Amino acid sequence: GEYEGDLEMEVDPDTGLVPLGDMILSVERARAQAEEYGHSVEREVCYLVVHGLMHLAGYDHIEPEGKIEMRAEEEALLNKVGVTRE
Repeated sequence: GEYEGDLEMEVDPDTGLVPLGDMILSVERARAQAEEYGHSVEREVCYLVVHGLMHLAGYDHIEPEGKIEMRAEEEALLNKVGVTRE
């Protein structure tokens, strides 16, 4: 098939797409973090969604180098969709 190994079994037959996983977001926690970090709830929710997507795509922040790379990619994606720190 087009995919190798276990990945082939994960293809959704209706869409042909491979689900990467699930994300659950606590709006209550996002509100608290937005207040803690001094930015909008919208910014925090967008950041958390991007952060979750990055994890689903295989990024992590266990090692300092990974954290730097992941943070740079997150900021680039947020800026691309117009969600800035202002």
